[in-house]
Amino acid sequence: YNSAGDSNHSNNQDEDNPNSFSLSGYQRPKVNWYPGHIAKAERQLSETLKSVDVVIEVRDARAPKATAHPSVGKWSAGRPRVVVLTRVDTVTTKSRETWRDAYERLGADKWEEKLDGEERNRNVQLKKERSKYDDGSESSGSGEDGVEEVLFVDAKRGQGTHAITRAVYRAGRHVNDRRNRRGLNDRPLRVGIIGFPNVGKSALINRLLGRKRARTANT
Repeated sequence: YNSAGDSNHSNNQDEDNPNSFSLSGYQRPKVNWYPGHIAKAERQLSETLKSVDVVIEVRDARAPKATAHPSVGKWSAGRPRVVVLTRVDTVTTKSRETWRDAYERLGADKWEEKLDGEERNRNVQLKKERSKYDDGSESSGSGEDGVEEVLFVDAKRGQGTHAITRAVYRAGRHVNDRRNRRGLNDRPLRVGIIGFPNVGKSALINRLLGRKRARTANT
């Protein structure tokens, strides 16, 4: 019985292996489904995020897991991240609080790819840098996943958007604290806003700036 089972298991492995030959000698070709232009765009995004002070990741409150890209933690490693769930007006209070509780217990990076050693080290260095300027008045330093806060907002009506401004200030306060110690004046924080298409990025940008700077579209 064990011998037959092992034989069947081996045959099943061969069938699932795209490099295995069939009885006729045909070998299935390898198919790379990942388009090159997407890989290029992801590399460019990762490089761009290195020049910002704070990352705002926008997700849709109606589908928090589906609109959380698994690679965001890797791209934003070394930068504090604020997760914003938009369209909170379209979900029930119970749903919102369930997700809030899940994020608090499991972390906002629960379904993200694991960080490698270099990426984890960047987050550790961020915490060390921020601790130099911690006066104890506010919570400073993000978790190991780099996520600072998780906020639920209704960008179109402005509900919760002031909390984003405060969260960004707290997350990036060390930038100007460091400049002040060097005798330099404050500068505006550089904030990168990222997210899947149609999660409400444009509406959020327009609301935060108080005017229409980003065109709302299917992008």
